[in-house]
Amino acid sequence: MNFSTYIKAVGTGIKGNRNLSFEESKDMMVHMLEQSVHGEQIAACLLGWRLKPETVTEYKGALAACDQYISYHDIPNSLELGYPYDGKVRTPYIISLIAKMLKSFDVPVVLIGDDKQPAKNGITLQELSHHIHFDTNVHYFERAEIFPNLHHLTALRNRLGLRSAFNTLEKLH
Repeated sequence: MNFSTYIKAVGTGIKGNRNLSFEESKDMMVHMLEQSVHGEQIAACLLGWRLKPETVTEYKGALAACDQYISYHDIPNSLELGYPYDGKVRTPYIISLIAKMLKSFDVPVVLIGDDKQPAKNGITLQELSHHIHFDTNVHYFERAEIFPNLHHLTALRNRLGLRSAFNTLEKLH
């Protein structure tokens, strides 16, 4: 489908917006992840989609598209902790405490991060993984390696300076 159809569906306002189907949101996300459309179109779609707001069906379609591009080896019976804060800027990292607690239950912890997206203006998970000793039950993966398509959109997302659906999607994959 023509990408402008998706921009119109999510970015025309209360009277013109409509929810996307699973297949439409999946296709829209593929276009974004492959950057087969202009950056301005991706930005417009992300902003419109965020303001609409996103639906569960749209998130499911977007996640299905993301799953096609993620490539990391599975750590059996693990718990993925991608975001260390509980939503408050002044809350310290709690990953090391959680990892220590989960180690007693023999549950590995998986961290996925990068050097560009600190949580709430703090340090990145990459920085944390290099400076704080974790027990052997913590496994750190670079987002640039396991999900390069999303990583390549980071500069565009930073230029927007606003939250988008990707902020939620990153936590779900």
